[in-house]
Amino acid sequence: MRFLSSLSLAFKLSFVLSLIVTSVAAAIGGAMIDRDRQRLREGLREKALLLARSIAVIAPEPMLRDDHWTLYKTLREITRGPRHDPETTLVTAMILDSEGRVLAHLFPALYPIKLPLLSDDSPERPRLLAELGMKDSTVFNGQGFIEGVSPVQARGKNLGLVKVQLSTLEMERKTAEAIVSMLLLSTGIALTGIFIGSIWSIRTLRPLRTLAQSMEELGRGVLHPLPVSRGDEIGQLIASFNRMANELEEKRKLAGELAANEKVIALGRIAAG
Repeated sequence: MRFLSSLSLAFKLSFVLSLIVTSVAAAIGGAMIDRDRQRLREGLREKALLLARSIAVIAPEPMLRDDHWTLYKTLREITRGPRHDPETTLVTAMILDSEGRVLAHLFPALYPIKLPLLSDDSPERPRLLAELGMKDSTVFNGQGFIEGVSPVQARGKNLGLVKVQLSTLEMERKTAEAIVSMLLLSTGIALTGIFIGSIWSIRTLRPLRTLAQSMEELGRGVLHPLPVSRGDEIGQLIASFNRMANELEEKRKLAGELAANEKVIALGRIAAG
């Protein structure tokens, strides 16, 4: 506290103003970043759900024919972009039968056909079984990805499941870039605020320093009236100081005259005696 009290008022004013402006800018920037992040996440959720549903609409016929090649081609075609390039956010996509066995996978070398996607002792096995019994499409948030899940149905019966996973790394990268930009912007605002606030504080407080010096000189008996060049509170304070200094000077002159008169009277009394 002593350290803060020893700092100049100009610095404290500029620092407080910059802190307020920076805090407001950071709060607004954080809210905008959070809103954009939620918007990107919602876009990924909708995209994952749309891909899963699109595959689930086409999959029943080849599944009934046990046509694994057509299922694989369906996965590749739908998960590619408009230029037939793989989606940059795509992690994987697969089609499972009603027992959780792989019917088609974007990485067939890692997940062979007709083998279970998960072993019986896998911690994710209960969730997969719950998904196999679903009647409606849904979206899950995973660690680093968003997964769209849609059941494959024919004649009111579940034939299997489609799972599409989209990576959130690009979303996190954009969010990190936005955070860095916000920090740089806040730092720039803070530095600019300190600079402008310092200039404003120095110009505002300069008359107060002059007033303080004049009060010290007045205490030593030296009177220097200050010019009143502003109409705000500081100008009113300077005008009050000038009036007070003039009154003190008049009282000092009156006291001198009274002292001189008393000396004359005293000399007259001595001479008369």
